[in-house]
Amino acid sequence: MNSVERVKEYLDVPQEAAAIIPDNRPPHDWPSKGVVEFVGYSTRYKKELDLVLKDLTFKINPCEKVGVVGRTGAGKSSLALALFRALEAESGKIVIDGIDISTIGLQDLRENIVMVPQDPTLFSGTIRSNLDPFSLFTDEEIFTALRRVQLIGSNLNTSRPNTSAGVPTIALPVDTDDTADRRNPAQNSNILDVVDFDNIEAGSGAETPATLAHEHENKNIFLNLLSPISESGNNLSQGQRQLLCLARALLKAPKVLLMDEATASIDYATDSKIQDTIRELNDQTIITIAHRLMTVIDYNTIVVMERGEVVEIGSPWDLLRPRDDDDDDDQSQPSDSDATQVESPNSKDKGKEREMEVPEGQPQADATAEAVAAKVEDVVDESDIKPEQKAPKKRWFKKMCETSGDFETLLEEAKKSYEAKRLVDVDA
Repeated sequence: MNSVERVKEYLDVPQEAAAIIPDNRPPHDWPSKGVVEFVGYSTRYKKELDLVLKDLTFKINPCEKVGVVGRTGAGKSSLALALFRALEAESGKIVIDGIDISTIGLQDLRENIVMVPQDPTLFSGTIRSNLDPFSLFTDEEIFTALRRVQLIGSNLNTSRPNTSAGVPTIALPVDTDDTADRRNPAQNSNILDVVDFDNIEAGSGAETPATLAHEHENKNIFLNLLSPISESGNNLSQGQRQLLCLARALLKAPKVLLMDEATASIDYATDSKIQDTIRELNDQTIITIAHRLMTVIDYNTIVVMERGEVVEIGSPWDLLRPRDDDDDDDQSQPSDSDATQVESPNSKDKGKEREMEVPEGQPQADATAEAVAAKVEDVVDESDIKPEQKAPKKRWFKKMCETSGDFETLLEEAKKSYEAKRLVDVDA
């Protein structure tokens, strides 16, 4: 009976939407621009739970780089799940290049936008099968993607890849010195130029160029696309798994790329190089859920989230630049007791009049209570409060940068990026 109970439980599991809706398929080149727009979007994980995203409304223009920041539990990863419809909308919609994503099939949606997840996902197989499972790209294109994520050096010559022979092969930089004696392999530092690859027998036990090259390159497994990958990528470090997933995303070159803290497990030096590569992607819309503020400080737009809502949005410099009310940023919002102290000029007189107009026979205590209530009602509207009396608007992103301990560096980088974007090519 336990088996029957389990089967019934699986039968009752809610199913996802259809993979393909034949009557409503997007164009073959969708998305072609990369415009992403949230329109009053709200969602929750279960019907009995509270909303995790609340009335999100903002627009990402074509080829913009947008950083999503916020504290733990702010709703950043939920936003990523919503974009792939792992969470369905409670209200509102998400529009990509003019198409409401809730009206198309999941396969059409998820095949055309790419996500680099926070937890990298790899499969048992080889490097090539993980990067290109459908054999759509050449070896050189795969090596180019590996170079861009710093898994192999840029000075290596991989013009002779051979992923079908079964023998690990690596091409080293070609020696251009005409004085090198290529007739004597012992004196020649480039072993690949004197070996007849066609006559090498796999498994012969001799020292092949592949084994010598592996020793020369400190056994970098990413130089051979047939290098094995164990289940879940357990034979790689966390950082290598994330970089491999990033290479897979760059290989596909999507118009909309979402990165959910993709470099969180990578050292700062490698992260800096990866960010340089991302900055070169000027024809793609990139949405980055940031773990390090420095990675998004030169982006076009910063979206600050708090408790499932967008509390601040704008360019990094606009959110960080000095303002006249910066000295009052630490002041809290006025409390109820403070609010009652902001009165109109005639409020005291009105209160006295009400206190004096006590009906005959009414206890004095009740009259005093009514007078206090009258004073509270006579508090002026916010429009009547002088500017210096208003509490300043909280600057969320600035507070986050100050808490990070690198505020001066972040401010300088934001200003530098802002000024660089303002430059106009007069010859154009």
